[in-house]
Amino acid sequence: MKISETDKFSYSVLSIEYHFPDPASSTHAPRLTLIDLPGLVAVEDRETLEAYTRKYIERKTALVLAVADGTADPENLRILKVVNDSACADRTFGIITKPDMMYPKSDLEAVWVRQVMDPKPRQFGLGSHVVCNRSPSELQPGAYQRTLDGRDSREAEFFAAETRFPPNATENGENQKLPNGWHRVYTMKPSDRWGIQNLRNRLVALLSDMASERVLPIYRGVQAAIKKKRDELAMLKGKDPKQMKAHLKAAVYHLRKLAAQASIGSYKEQPSTNNYKSRPYFIISQDSCRWLRSKIDEKSHEFSETMRTKGHNSNEYAWKPDEDLPTNLKSEEVKQMLALLQRTQAGTLPSEFGHDILDLVFSSFSKPWHQVASEYLDQCYVCCESFVRDLVRFVLDDQAYAERLLAKEILVRLEDRKEAALATLELIENDRQDAPMSVHPDMWMAARENAIKLAHSYKTAFQSVKPQQGNQQGNGPPLQAQNQMQLEELAIVNQTTALKQLRNIMLVYKKSRETYIDNIVVQVVQRCLLRGFDDLFTDDWISNDALFEEITNDPNKDANVEREKTLEEHIGILLSAKADLEKLLGNYNRD
Repeated sequence: MKISETDKFSYSVLSIEYHFPDPASSTHAPRLTLIDLPGLVAVEDRETLEAYTRKYIERKTALVLAVADGTADPENLRILKVVNDSACADRTFGIITKPDMMYPKSDLEAVWVRQVMDPKPRQFGLGSHVVCNRSPSELQPGAYQRTLDGRDSREAEFFAAETRFPPNATENGENQKLPNGWHRVYTMKPSDRWGIQNLRNRLVALLSDMASERVLPIYRGVQAAIKKKRDELAMLKGKDPKQMKAHLKAAVYHLRKLAAQASIGSYKEQPSTNNYKSRPYFIISQDSCRWLRSKIDEKSHEFSETMRTKGHNSNEYAWKPDEDLPTNLKSEEVKQMLALLQRTQAGTLPSEFGHDILDLVFSSFSKPWHQVASEYLDQCYVCCESFVRDLVRFVLDDQAYAERLLAKEILVRLEDRKEAALATLELIENDRQDAPMSVHPDMWMAARENAIKLAHSYKTAFQSVKPQQGNQQGNGPPLQAQNQMQLEELAIVNQTTALKQLRNIMLVYKKSRETYIDNIVVQVVQRCLLRGFDDLFTDDWISNDALFEEITNDPNKDANVEREKTLEEHIGILLSAKADLEKLLGNYNRD
């Protein structure tokens, strides 16, 4: 296409668009003229033209019309190699020209006849067709000029003839007719693979089918857009109050069922007749807040571990309840316990003390319990809140309803449960501070036993020392040395008693800690937060007209009116586009 002053091929495309379907296209379609372009190997700018050709035929929407010169060997045709290299054979339709220039009964004729009757998919995936062109002399004005109607008549005679003369028979002195291989194409069923008129019909069918394939996704997209717009419009306009209440009651029932399953860890969605079953809530492949009981159990395990590592007052005490206690009577742990016992000495005898000291020590040593339990409660509450928010948003289609229902009803009830849990936590804390160890008879008896032994040791020591105070000349060590020995012995007894008390208090501490952990997990979390968890979701608000209106009424009602108008306009445009696309598709299968 030389469209400029230079002898080059331009990248500017000169195109003619045919808009279809024309209601009369089947009978009044414009005549189709095929132009046999120069061979790719015959032009000066071969690489430019080939690159330009590939640019178009590689498009998925392109229908490739491969015009093949019938006088050439198909294996050597450059256009077929380009088609194969571009992987577009499935979109290629072959048009074979110059059948009258092939020698009758030749191998070349046989090859091309087979190509038309049984096209090779790797070359002409859409099939092939043969036409008989006018010769150069028949195109020029003069005695040999042939009109289009004359061309059609001559073409029909050529394919209908069982025999024919070889090309240029007169010039070559050949006067014998030979079998016409192309007659087989004429007689095959269906007989539509020859001639220009049949070509027009086949191309119209190919183009229509190809266009319909491209139009169909657009048509389906328009259908989906119409449905989406209509659904949105229906949501804006709202439903009948009775229908809304029935729908919301069904939703509340589903909320209660899922909440009950999540709180006890059954995770089983019972068969349902409504549309909720089509969207499973508990999906095993997803680790989310929906596995409520599993999340709570995980937090409970973390709470138990935290109590063991941070539940004792390590800032003031060197004792470690979960490690082996010292055996050395002069260790820091024993010294600290002995100092506490001596500081709180009771009675008239040296080192005599009451068992209440152990209660005071226990209360001080277990001081972090309340803080650890409060943090555990907060974590469990977050798990419950996350689950509730996710569940309501999942079940209710209208997210605005979901948010208002959460804010005005469900989260309020959940917050009340947390307040009840905090109150229970305070009661347990008061019990911890109120001499909890005095309720352990074993610990009380151990304390009294050690106190009596220690006091008795001092009393015996003073009785043994007293008679010797007036006799400075007796045998044995001096009185001062004897007293020193007695004091050293008493110190050992004192240290031994302190170590026993330390062991006893650590034993009772661990027992009390396990009881405390169980109480917090059972009473605070399971009883206050999870028991009757489905009661968070009730339908009482549906019967309360004022509350129902408050939750279901959209505060953006005025803005929604304008949105409704816009949606109706969009739906009208889409319906018009759908009607036009249906005309284009005609009887094409839309499924």
